[in-house]
Amino acid sequence: MALLQLVATTLTCLLSTNLGVRGQVLKEGRGVCSKQTLRVPLIYNETFIQPVYHPFLTTCKGLRTCSTYRTTYRVSYRQVTKEVLQTSITCCPGWQKNHPGATSCDQALCHKPCRNGGICTRPNVCLCRPGWGGKYCQIDVDECRTPIHSCFQQCVNTLGSYHCACHPGFSLGADEKSCQEQPTPSPALPTSGQSSSSEELTNEVKELQGKMADLQERLEWTVNTFQNLLPMRLEDIKAEHIQELWTRLRQLDQVESLSDQLMYMEEKMGSCACQDNKISLRMDPNTR
Repeated sequence: MALLQLVATTLTCLLSTNLGVRGQVLKEGRGVCSKQTLRVPLIYNETFIQPVYHPFLTTCKGLRTCSTYRTTYRVSYRQVTKEVLQTSITCCPGWQKNHPGATSCDQALCHKPCRNGGICTRPNVCLCRPGWGGKYCQIDVDECRTPIHSCFQQCVNTLGSYHCACHPGFSLGADEKSCQEQPTPSPALPTSGQSSSSEELTNEVKELQGKMADLQERLEWTVNTFQNLLPMRLEDIKAEHIQELWTRLRQLDQVESLSDQLMYMEEKMGSCACQDNKISLRMDPNTR
């Protein structure tokens, strides 16, 4: 019976060892072509407490000599052999382990490295960042040739990206896509020095206009006097009449001089007139 049990135990160990060496082939996980579970022998040393027996003679009852022993203990070492289960995987072509002890093949292999921040997600397939294309993310995508940019007016392509721009007279909105018309700058207001000069010119023009009106009245009186003297006979014309007429005629030169000054002032005022601050001079056409 003992012999039969020994044979059965030996056969069981041999079968288990044989199965462990061949392993169990499984299809499991992305990039894993095969997975095996192996029984691997593990040999190591361990410590244990070993009893030590020391015989000695003693006196028993009846004054007889007896033999006995004393037990002590010591730390000893022994070699132990055990079998452990170890998983071994085989990666498919284009895949590899993240580290030697990994039980999965999650890292894809690309023949050339992915560029511009791309990631190798499958064998020889790169996942590119936005703005890049091509097998290895080496080509810049021109977003301005596609409708994805949504720029209102102008689209400017850059490496791996783009930005919007606006025509002259417009500014880019807060969304960085729309364009808003820029307000027309208001005209500069005159400085205090310019304002003072304009006031002086205005006062001077008013003064000339007053003198012009006074001389205009004298001119009308002179013309009337001259017309009244024409029908008179020479002997009826007195010396004071001629003197007064001569005085009036000399004032005509003053009227012409004032008219020239007034025209010059009008031209000067017109050249420095500003928008929304114009000085308009309305003159009677008969006075010029």
